[in-house]
Amino acid sequence: DSIDITLVLKLQHKISEVERENKRLKQRVDEIELSPETEHARNTARDSLKISELELQNNDLKEQLKILREAISEDLGSKQLLSQFAVLEEKFERSREECIQLRSVLANQPANIISAVSKKYGGMSSINEDGELALAYETQKTINKQLELELQDEKEKYQMYEKELKLEIQKLKEDNENQYKILYSLMDSTPNSQSEAFMKKEITRLASENLALHEKIDELTELNRKYKKQAKMFEMKLKNAGIRKKDREYMGMFEFKKGLEKEIVSNLVIGLKPRTAVTLLPGLPAYILFMCIRYTDHINDDEMVRNLLTAYMNGVKKIVKKTNDDWEIIVLWLANSLRLIHNLKQYSGDVAFQGSNTLRQNEQCLRNFDLSEYRQLLSDTAVFIYKSLIKYLQEKIQSHIVAAILEHEPIAVGSNKPAGMRGRVGSVDSPADIKKSSDELLRQLANTYKILGFYGVD
Repeated sequence: DSIDITLVLKLQHKISEVERENKRLKQRVDEIELSPETEHARNTARDSLKISELELQNNDLKEQLKILREAISEDLGSKQLLSQFAVLEEKFERSREECIQLRSVLANQPANIISAVSKKYGGMSSINEDGELALAYETQKTINKQLELELQDEKEKYQMYEKELKLEIQKLKEDNENQYKILYSLMDSTPNSQSEAFMKKEITRLASENLALHEKIDELTELNRKYKKQAKMFEMKLKNAGIRKKDREYMGMFEFKKGLEKEIVSNLVIGLKPRTAVTLLPGLPAYILFMCIRYTDHINDDEMVRNLLTAYMNGVKKIVKKTNDDWEIIVLWLANSLRLIHNLKQYSGDVAFQGSNTLRQNEQCLRNFDLSEYRQLLSDTAVFIYKSLIKYLQEKIQSHIVAAILEHEPIAVGSNKPAGMRGRVGSVDSPADIKKSSDELLRQLANTYKILGFYGVD
């Protein structure tokens, strides 16, 4: 197929225009975002909101002050003073509003300052009493300076814009010359030679663009290397300045105040839900409680550790008895009670439990307390939780056990029973009911094992 040279040239020209327009718009957006006018507009909007809020607060305070004055004024003299004060305050507000209007006139209409002031006040002496005219003059000077700076910024922007346009015009001239050369070379040639000439021109153009891109990559690589070198220099300066992260030695304790033992247990035991505990580290409540125990051992407060462990055991028994139909809670506190018992054994200081400890773990053993009696009480609590769990599971799967066993012993149902008994058995459980009970039993056992695995007691 022959190449439509005219269409290709038009498309190239259109793509170039779109790229230039896109680049110009990006630069314009950056200039607008960084321009002082945009920042001034943001500041003006923010200041106007602050002024509105302050005016509302000022009005509220004035109303409150007025109420207080009326409340404390009982005699005639106080009322007269208040009325005089109200008149003076009204005059002050009027003069303040006039000053604000005068300054706005000076800012917005600098060419008509004298006429506006004369029209407002009827003369110059009335505004020059407190030096307001000098203040307005200084304000006008500041405004003029700001306008000069803005004019200089605009001038620099347009100079840069003019330079970019000149470069773009030069580039367009070069493109036009190349396009004319291509057209002149293709006017008297055959279609095959036209395609060949066009491909040569395209290869030349792509080669020049590729070279320009390589030069740009080299510049960016050099700039990147320079920035990396600067970053290393700054890093060395920071190291030499001695700015380091403060080293902290964690003691593995949770400090708490005396009397908060019941509150800790309430938040840790009663307030913890199984769905939340599944997402945490297995045995995390037990570790937190053990860290509190280590703190009581560190300060050698026997009453605190006694209250803490007693509150824990009472709280666990209470929540297990209260929610005996939610067996996830039972499994949760069985796992945490066992973990707490193991921690108390591992860090008790007894040689029998230190066989697998590291040197660091042996250094963190309890130093002041012998909690062997509490370990026994915690073991009794764990046995109580375990019995509650077994009782719940027995009640849950008891109704499915007989039917599931009968499904796997069909001969016993058909031949080893008397005729009357066979009739009763056949009338009670149909094959469909037996199959359903067997599937339900397997589902219950699988779900039980999965929950036990979640909490680490499988």
